[in-house]
Amino acid sequence: MAVFGGTGSIGLYCVDAAVHCAGAHTVYYDDDPVRMAVAEQLGAEVADINGKREKNFDLAVDASADPERLKMALRSVVPEGHVNSVGIYFQDVALPMLQLYMRGVHFHNGKGHARPSMTPTLDAVAANVLHPQLVTSGIYGWDEMPEVLTSKQAGHKPIFVLDASGH
Repeated sequence: MAVFGGTGSIGLYCVDAAVHCAGAHTVYYDDDPVRMAVAEQLGAEVADINGKREKNFDLAVDASADPERLKMALRSVVPEGHVNSVGIYFQDVALPMLQLYMRGVHFHNGKGHARPSMTPTLDAVAANVLHPQLVTSGIYGWDEMPEVLTSKQAGHKPIFVLDASGH
């Protein structure tokens, strides 16, 4: 399985699930050293997205919201392979439709539906099968949100919490 990262935490959550729930050999492509280090900590093989990429995956996940990385994901799968894009694209994206047609690539785009998977996901976290604490880049108070989000300290997955008094 290949995960094409680039938007923060979602690709890293995909890596965690692929490696620890599905037992899949997972290659994480990115150019951000912090996310790449987290992916490696989660058990993925890590590769620079600007380097040579394998093209023999049964499944690829585009978690980049980057049209060029989406095309890389689409080209990385075997004939009849599957690509799932979880990145949000606000503009139309040109795709290599003839290549996709000739290779029979299956493409799904859209957000996941969390509710059906919520209980087994929480069970996997409780059993230490999934590791969201490795993906979290920091836990901050609700009142720190403006400062954190406008600084470089936010990282790839800041978590903001309210205390019991609503602060």
